[in-house]
Amino acid sequence: MVEIYAPFDGYITLIFSLNDNEQELWISPRRMFANIPPVGMWSFSVEHIKVKDGLKTGDRVKAGELVGFTGFLDGYYSFDAIYGKIGLPPKKIDNWLSPFADLDSVFNHMSDEVFAQFQQKGVVSKKQVIISKEERDQNPCDYRGERPELMEVNSDNSWVELH
Repeated sequence: MVEIYAPFDGYITLIFSLNDNEQELWISPRRMFANIPPVGMWSFSVEHIKVKDGLKTGDRVKAGELVGFTGFLDGYYSFDAIYGKIGLPPKKIDNWLSPFADLDSVFNHMSDEVFAQFQQKGVVSKKQVIISKEERDQNPCDYRGERPELMEVNSDNSWVELH
């Protein structure tokens, strides 16, 4: 199992199950009402994980604090990390009706101390792990399977193996 850490100081704003084995966790900079999505606020979401036992909505977390563990899928420990702002109405991103009004890379917002942990695992720079908007616009993802070949675009350089 691979440990997942909070990228910045904040509050757990949402925890919910995706299925029997996976959960999604949201961290926002301000405390929200219980189980209310952080609409209009930049927040961090990590999906396909097992949330750390005892962690609950409303808890305060510090940058670098353990929040969960990755799942094991197709021979890899993997998870999705999102830094986005939920908006209403939903916005179409990569041909998918997304709940996000805007997206950015969590790497642009994590503390230097947290990023240093990635550097210790072999990540040389933030550029190495960020797909720019221009690159994504030229190579959209297919989140819902209408064109599965799009999920393979840049597959060799879309992944970073942490040692």
